[in-house]
Amino acid sequence: MLGRRRVARPGKRQERLELLSVRWERIAGERLAEHSRPSSLDRGTLTVSAEGTAWASEAGAVAGSMLNRIEAELGRGVVKRIKVRARAPEKEPGMTRMTHAPREEDQGPPPEELGSIKDEKLREAVHRMLKASKSIEQNEQND
Repeated sequence: MLGRRRVARPGKRQERLELLSVRWERIAGERLAEHSRPSSLDRGTLTVSAEGTAWASEAGAVAGSMLNRIEAELGRGVVKRIKVRARAPEKEPGMTRMTHAPREEDQGPPPEELGSIKDEKLREAVHRMLKASKSIEQNEQND
């Protein structure tokens, strides 16, 4: 005699995942919801995809309270465990990436204002940041 085995209907699982997605801001909180999303639900385990390791850590830290909110939203036992995965952060509109090495003319001496910074490594780092910022501004103006 074959034992009875309960087979979950894929439609029901998908419906619950969609419901979690719709209610994600209430479950995760506004700020975390901007950087994470429910990606799968399988056998009571909700997998959450978060932008980068920092947001994944944040999601992991509040997983217990998210489980409580999920229980309030969907009922007890729908989600028993939350697994968090980090994914590459999504590029925001307007963000540009420096795709080339700095030009030689950008390698000049630091501006005089930076002379007041006594630590040489810090002064050089601030100088590089200023050059990168100017490069980004120029790229945005050219676009």
